[in-house]
Amino acid sequence: MTLMNDTRMSDAWIERAVKDNPIVLLESGNYRTCPVRLSFPNLFQKSRPIPPNPEGKFGANLIFPTNADLSVLKSAAAQCAKDKWGSTPPKLRSPFKDQDEMLKYAGYTEGGVYLACNSTQKPAIVDLKQQIITDETKVYPGVWAICTIRPFTYDQQVNKGVAFGLQSVMIIADDNSLGGGSEDVSKAFANVKIDAGDVDADALFG
Repeated sequence: MTLMNDTRMSDAWIERAVKDNPIVLLESGNYRTCPVRLSFPNLFQKSRPIPPNPEGKFGANLIFPTNADLSVLKSAAAQCAKDKWGSTPPKLRSPFKDQDEMLKYAGYTEGGVYLACNSTQKPAIVDLKQQIITDETKVYPGVWAICTIRPFTYDQQVNKGVAFGLQSVMIIADDNSLGGGSEDVSKAFANVKIDAGDVDADALFG
């Protein structure tokens, strides 16, 4: 099974990074993820407003390698739902989303899972030395990170479920930029044929 698409990291690097940094519960009550890649990050400014949210949010999609053990987070989400709705909860939306549904975007891998993690507050962003990152170019779609997240429930009429709020982000390694899910231009513009016409641009503009 492919561990991650559109990456320059070897499977051996990904396997070792995930094994050495498993998902754990911290004393704070937050959960620290294994290494993930960020997709559609909005960590320095809020995203554009999307109804019913009038202000936008900070956040990112966390793309997990396909070998990541998510059992700790799944147990946390289940307990969060039980605390809210008891042992017989209503039909709930899962925070664990199939990467298969996002394969049109770079970086998503068949058989994998991603989390859409948001926050109303700007998360702390640090490097491996735990120094605050202020250079926005260091945080781009495709960069590797370890994040802290916390489960919470939401109940908006028929829209009920568990999600994970983004608390903080540690940037750990560079990789291929995913361009925010940009298209593969070599495929998008393949076989385009345009007659450049007979206008002599040099003569026209001097």
